[in-house]
Parts: sequence; structure tokens; C-alpha cells
Amino acid sequence: MACRTSPAEGLRRLTGLIDTHVVKLSGLTAESADREAFDRHADDFIAHALDAFGADRCILGSDWPVSARSGIGGRFADWVDRVRRLVGEAAWPLVAATTARRVYLGEEDAR
Repeated sequence: MACRTSPAEGLRRLTGLIDTHVVKLSGLTAESADREAFDRHADDFIAHALDAFGADRCILGSDWPVSARSGIGGRFADWVDRVRRLVGEAAWPLVAATTARRVYLGEEDAR
């Protein structure tokens, strides 16, 4: 059976599911085999996730050292820089820490 939903539409549909609380922004380099394609599309993918879920439902994530050794590889610092640039300074605390504290530690006032 062929997939009839674009990845972008699939991601947007996830936002409405009751049990889908957050999206973890990680793992793209491990899943990418082509550096040029990654550089062309990664920012759009991250921006779409941020737009669909909102910064208060996104978490900066890591699957290092897997991403350093799989796919196109890379440094975690480069991933952090990319995500931070796209998130922007105002929303960065949410994505970098606050949302994770709320989701994983139950800190309701972390919002």
C-alpha cells in the first residue's frame, strides 16, 4: 500500500492526537545518507515541527553517539546550533530545557 500522506501532513496530524505531547528534535543526521540533501532539507523539517507543535511541545534531543557514527555523522554541538538558530532566542529556553522538565519531571510551572 502506497503512502498517501506527505511527511509534513503526517507530522501535522500527530499534533492532534491525545497521547502525542511533544516532538523530540533529534536523529536526523543518523537517518540521512546524503549531506547535501540534509543541508537542503533539515532546516525545513525542524521549522515544520516547530510550527506544527509549537516550541512548548518540542524538545531538543540527542541520539549521540549514534548520530556521530551513522548516516552523515556530525557533532552534537552543530545540531544544537542548528536547532537554536531555527527556534530563536526567545523560545530557546522552552526547547532546550523547560519543555523537557515539564514532560519528564512533571514540573507544571515550568511553562
